[in-house]
Amino acid sequence: LSTHNRAVVELYPAEELSGFKTENFTFRANHTYHVADDVRFTAGVTFEALSDIRIEPAKKMEFYALINSPGAGSDFVRITSADEMYSDVQVTPDQIGRFYNCECYAGVSFGQNILRSFAVSFSNLGWVIKNSHLEISNMLLRYNRVGLGISNATGIYLHDSLVQYGSDPINGGITFASCDSLESKDLIVMNGIVGFSHDSCESAAISNSYFKDNSLFDLRNSYYTVGSVSHCTFANAVTAIMSNGFSNSNIQYCQINGATGIFNDQIDNFPSSTITANYNNIICTVYGVITKAKRSIGSFVHLDAKNNYWGTTNQEQIASLIWDHLDEDENGQWYLYYNYYIDYQPPRYSAVANAGVQ
Repeated sequence: LSTHNRAVVELYPAEELSGFKTENFTFRANHTYHVADDVRFTAGVTFEALSDIRIEPAKKMEFYALINSPGAGSDFVRITSADEMYSDVQVTPDQIGRFYNCECYAGVSFGQNILRSFAVSFSNLGWVIKNSHLEISNMLLRYNRVGLGISNATGIYLHDSLVQYGSDPINGGITFASCDSLESKDLIVMNGIVGFSHDSCESAAISNSYFKDNSLFDLRNSYYTVGSVSHCTFANAVTAIMSNGFSNSNIQYCQINGATGIFNDQIDNFPSSTITANYNNIICTVYGVITKAKRSIGSFVHLDAKNNYWGTTNQEQIASLIWDHLDEDENGQWYLYYNYYIDYQPPRYSAVANAGVQ
């Protein structure tokens, strides 16, 4: 073929998918599949690496049986929108809300309890999962509203994955809801609105992960979540960690750089949240730690933020990075209810050497 007039050769024409698939189905390597209408798999599905799946906006793939992922170390399965105009640009939440879903229903299981090696883009809900005791890895989730949504599950291990350009302003690019015994590590979470969220989760641990350039929160723990954050790096954060809705977040050995580091806040009439933050490097331009949570009048709570490095040894500068009851306007409407103190003494006078991603 001439280098100036290359032909486009498609060895395997795109296979059209819709309706019910009642027999075992394989998405084959180097094949393209076009989901023109909702498709429901009621028998086993195998995904081979390098298969390419294009789903029309507002359509979905539904799974009711065994799902087999590519083998360890494989290339990705690509799942994306069939609408070519969204192939390489960021979109608004309203636009992306009409995109496809990949939903797993009752009866779904995963081969070897593993989901891995999917590159998912331009979805409304990339993967919707309610399975317990599942390992999820090598996921590339870009330009989705929510790339991965897991609910009512226990024993999830998520690792070695990238989430980028998540457009959901509440749930984030990855969201866990009503789950327990969660471990997330070795993630990169970038360029979204909310990067990652836990709602109503018990024992939710996230570690050794890198967050950067998320426009609202990097990590949000809400609605009775009990979680730990350790050895994470937050770069150029607007607010690195938001804890609210009666959540309890324990934050240690993190590197936090940005505007606001840790925000202990209030949601509606939910009881107040608490945080513990020790042995972190918190280098912020607005507040290192701020609390706006409320308590009943006369009921005071002390939040432990001792032994952190604040980027300075000047006591006045350190104090200016803290906002708690002592900073509230005594004539303000809620002054008597903002009854949280942040105990930040003693600070560290040199950086924590092993904070952040290791």
